[in-house]
Amino acid sequence: MSLPRLLRTYSTFAPSKPLRIVPGLQTIEAYYQAIEDFEAHQYSEAVGHLHRVLKALEAKQSGDHVSYAVAGTLLAKAQASQSLNPQAESMLATIVHRLSTVVDSHQELYTNACLNLLIHCVHANVHEAIRFGKKMQTPDLWRTLPVHARADWHFLVGVRCMQTAETLLGEDFIGAKKSFEIAQFEDSKELAPYLINNLACAQWWHYMKFWPIKPKSAEKKQAFSDFENCIPTLKKAISLFEGSAEPYELAHSLPTNKLCGVSLSNIAEIMVTDGREDGLNWWKRTLEYYKAHDKKQLGRILVHLAGMFKYEDKKKAEELILEAKKVLGKREDVVMAFAHEVHLKIMGTDPAREEESKALMQSLGNINAKIVPWAWPAAHMYIPEWHLI
Repeated sequence: MSLPRLLRTYSTFAPSKPLRIVPGLQTIEAYYQAIEDFEAHQYSEAVGHLHRVLKALEAKQSGDHVSYAVAGTLLAKAQASQSLNPQAESMLATIVHRLSTVVDSHQELYTNACLNLLIHCVHANVHEAIRFGKKMQTPDLWRTLPVHARADWHFLVGVRCMQTAETLLGEDFIGAKKSFEIAQFEDSKELAPYLINNLACAQWWHYMKFWPIKPKSAEKKQAFSDFENCIPTLKKAISLFEGSAEPYELAHSLPTNKLCGVSLSNIAEIMVTDGREDGLNWWKRTLEYYKAHDKKQLGRILVHLAGMFKYEDKKKAEELILEAKKVLGKREDVVMAFAHEVHLKIMGTDPAREEESKALMQSLGNINAKIVPWAWPAAHMYIPEWHLI
């Protein structure tokens, strides 16, 4: 894969490459076992095998950077799949460090490793993503890239990752909005709906930073003004996913593109939060959409619906929250934390449910201790995924 094509792949949401076996790994039995466990989602077992693989490679002292990068990246993916994000970050950083000594002969591999570390950090360690992203834009790294690849590099590192990271942290909304707005016209039509959705998130959260205080400063006035375009921006994102020139409305048929869901649920959430009419109808449309296209995401939508009924119809709200938790299963993420919070509000201060409430609060505390502060805003944005190499 050429470097420009590599960067373009990371700019989209293409699936990871299939697992591969390079010459240096062909004789290591533990690597085959790791692949088998990884593909069966037995990540803990895969991690154990891959640690043995890396020890075997180091024992050979052959300087086989390709094999180490391939096996190490698979190890990091298995760790991240278990929410062992610090360990995954450390592994990816080790790969980058090792490859930095052989950039001239492994340019594409080094670039790939840098992107993996950056994108992982956007998901799991936003502060480090910003620090490392700035390093990736320095002249030393810039000079290692072919001239024709530098525009793609700037787009992916600067806009897709760093501006997304700053938006997740609630920093530099003005810069993020400008970058997302410009990029949607400069880059391919394929990427425009992702960028437009993220632009809407920046518009939304910039407004929420000041709401409900009436705007007085120039920044506040701009935030409130930009927010007026937030819903139309999200409708445009859906229409682009659908290949339509007309902004999406409830009167239209159910979207068919499986990537529309984030923008669709964003509209519903903003509508309800901002007290607008049709909020419930947008949630119903979102529920209908996920039932048709992505049942794994139904839990989050059901939690939102339960939250809407938690005061006016507690019986219905609890039915919805229990259904949501059934869908969520044993997940311990930001959506389950949200479900517990809504469930606690539904229970209220009923003395008969005191013990149940205590157990729920304990579970909520355990989950909150594991999740990063930006996990909830991240669920509203399109963030690239990092890939096996």
